[in-house]
Amino acid sequence: MLDSLVGALGLPAAEHAPTGRTFVLVPGGAFDMGFSDSDRDALAELVDWTSEVSDHVGRLERLARPVHRVTVAPFLCDRRTLRRADVVRLSGDPSALEMMSRARALSLVSSLGFRLPSEAELEYLARGGRDLAFVDDGAHVWETTKRWPDVGPLGVEDLSLGEWAADDFHRSYEGAPTSSAPWMSGEACGVFRGELPIGPDQSRSELVFGLAAHRNRGARPDDRGSDHASFNVRLAMSIDVSTL
Repeated sequence: MLDSLVGALGLPAAEHAPTGRTFVLVPGGAFDMGFSDSDRDALAELVDWTSEVSDHVGRLERLARPVHRVTVAPFLCDRRTLRRADVVRLSGDPSALEMMSRARALSLVSSLGFRLPSEAELEYLARGGRDLAFVDDGAHVWETTKRWPDVGPLGVEDLSLGEWAADDFHRSYEGAPTSSAPWMSGEACGVFRGELPIGPDQSRSELVFGLAAHRNRGARPDDRGSDHASFNVRLAMSIDVSTL
């Protein structure tokens, strides 16, 4: 049942009664996935090219290249990541936390009949279904307001927060699929998207973490004390377009 239209593009959204979550029907499309030269140029216009920024960019050039064309199938996407109250309610565990391990995230979404969004789907959302260099075009909003936007052009929120993708971690996009399906057969530590520090003390150099192409590896079991062990969770579901 259609409840509303969301985002700048007016995409249909509806509540899923069993979970009480609002899902956006994200249309299919195609985009260039990965850290492009135009992304680098967009960053260079806004930040001082310090050694710290250069190091982050160099790492991104290794992790998020080669740039490749991806065809995204239509899918249903939870409008927001799960908050702690949502996790407690949906899991039945009163001690559950908002941020969780990859294993816990995969178990939770599967028990609810959903999956995590793929990396390709999350970058497609972050780029607004087109070629935005920054998540939700947020860097330009931050320039004038010092706040990152809460919602993107496709009506999906929280994309600047750290959240698990469905994919295994791969050290580059060599051999990456051209579809938006989760890319498996990599490292079981998983991969996450969104790592932007939020708050009044956010520095201009940290805009590198707001790039739509930004990705990072989850913590391995032996990464003691790593801050890459727990992230937010979003529900997603593939759909059969022939039934629409």
